[in-house]
Amino acid sequence: MARRPRPALAALVLAGALVAWIITVQRMRGMDAGPGTDLGGLGWYVGIWVTMMAAMMLPSVAPMVLLFDRVTSERARRELPYVPTWIFALAYLAVWTAYGLVAYGVYRGGRALDPGFLAWDRGGPYVVGTLIAMAGLYELTGAMTAAAGIPAYEISNHARPGRESRHNLTYWRYGDYAGIGPGAHGRRLGIRTVRHRKPENFLSSLVRNGHGIAEEAQLSSTEASDEALVMGLRLTEGIEPSAIAERFGSREIVDWGRIERLVASGHVTRDGTRIALAPSGRLLLDYILGEIAAAEPRALAVV
Repeated sequence: MARRPRPALAALVLAGALVAWIITVQRMRGMDAGPGTDLGGLGWYVGIWVTMMAAMMLPSVAPMVLLFDRVTSERARRELPYVPTWIFALAYLAVWTAYGLVAYGVYRGGRALDPGFLAWDRGGPYVVGTLIAMAGLYELTGAMTAAAGIPAYEISNHARPGRESRHNLTYWRYGDYAGIGPGAHGRRLGIRTVRHRKPENFLSSLVRNGHGIAEEAQLSSTEASDEALVMGLRLTEGIEPSAIAERFGSREIVDWGRIERLVASGHVTRDGTRIALAPSGRLLLDYILGEIAAAEPRALAVV
């Protein structure tokens, strides 16, 4: 059977993304982007949600669509059952739509709730119970993926050894990365950049300035070392705080006395100067960061 050449398919996917971006910019022009923005009626919301998802996700989905089309073509050539590529692409849109509908339902439900519902003598225990159940599901997910040979390499990401996302590892290890597109953040050579969030402002800045950067700031050594601590401790491999402090020419960034207490309680592990979260500490990352961060600037110490 005759099939569309893959370069043409790639062009079609990217053209769809371009059209979706144009529609998104037109529909959202002048829309408030701040917290508490009303989502509008269900029809309007679903329309703009699906269009916006297509605009943002189609470029990243294109390689998978091309791979799926190649597999489908081979199965068709061998006269084996296959799923058309267009159904595969629509499945992505269906999943994005379902996710958006759930988010919309949660939003509307939250707006309709009586604040008194969360009182302890009313719905409070159920909310707490739900949170505990969710924590249990998180722990169960980690155990199941580890048993399947796909352990956690970060508090919310799993992969087979050697197949970890290099993109994600770059910023968790506090490497340099470029931000591309509306709302994107970047960090290169000690400079943090933020692009315009609204597509129309981003495009206007591109025309006017040759880039879409809205904010640009030089990071101090303290800011850089603190960010490296926050990002790096998410990783299963952990961090070496003294190496981070030395890298940025800053103070010692952790309180080793508090770390020792967390090691004793089983929430943190330590191997020489390298520390990492223990499995029991992953759900407490925010608390642990607040506990171990050095309260006062100090000279770099060798531990």
